[in-house]
Amino acid sequence: MANPHRGEVGFQYGGRDYKLRFSTNALCELEDLLGVGVNAISQQLGGVDTLRMKTVRAVFWAGLLDNHPQITILQAGEMLGELGLTTGLKLVGDAFALAFPDPEEATSSVPPLKPALVDLASAGTGPTCSANGESSNTTMKNSGWLPREMSSKDFLPPK
Repeated sequence: MANPHRGEVGFQYGGRDYKLRFSTNALCELEDLLGVGVNAISQQLGGVDTLRMKTVRAVFWAGLLDNHPQITILQAGEMLGELGLTTGLKLVGDAFALAFPDPEEATSSVPPLKPALVDLASAGTGPTCSANGESSNTTMKNSGWLPREMSSKDFLPPK
């Protein structure tokens, strides 16, 4: 059974259940295969003048990779042919929509980030320098991972 929360779209073919999902790995494989980025692929799928069957077949195959890695691109093309172009494009479109949700909808269910426990602007452990490049502090703060208090002399080459 397809899980839309994981970006999966289910369909039946030949009496079996299949799932399309465009994970990061699937999209990387697709980009490698077609030699263009996801935005270009999306534009090709969205335009009547730019739509290529090779692209549709590749996208359909990439969507199957996560759950059905044994299916070859030629088998994906056969499936697509029997399902019909309209059905195949709708499945791909639905799975793409789940992979790239509307930012407004995606953030509405995500809890807000907690503020950092450390002021990142002043969290450095190295010495600070004045505008003329002179060091204003030669002792480094031990942030807990160093075995002992260290100074900038520990990092300078021997004289």
